[in-house]
Amino acid sequence: MTPARTPVTAAPAPVQTAKVGFFAIASALVTRWVNRQRVSRLLEMDDRMLRDIGLRRADVHDALVAREADPSSWLAGVAARSRSEELNQLRASLRPDALVSAPKAADPRLSLAA
Repeated sequence: MTPARTPVTAAPAPVQTAKVGFFAIASALVTRWVNRQRVSRLLEMDDRMLRDIGLRRADVHDALVAREADPSSWLAGVAARSRSEELNQLRASLRPDALVSAPKAADPRLSLAA
């Protein structure tokens, strides 16, 4: 009886690894450039349209200036935080203790007039 052989996988050649690394870096750079172009198109919107998606014009400028981060993912985080803050403010304004109720009518049984 012969022992079972386990298949041996060859390690990737250094040249193949370098190619994969180069294409991964090139792909990331192209993606970042495309996202930067798309974010810069947001500057064509007026302030009301930017507010509707939870952004300010300054947020878009900040995203384009920040070179170390992908501007589209940075703006997505800014917009999410903005929407969350607006939702929290809306919830706070609708709390029962924040609502002013109409005064209750006096109970006629408690009146002093007899």
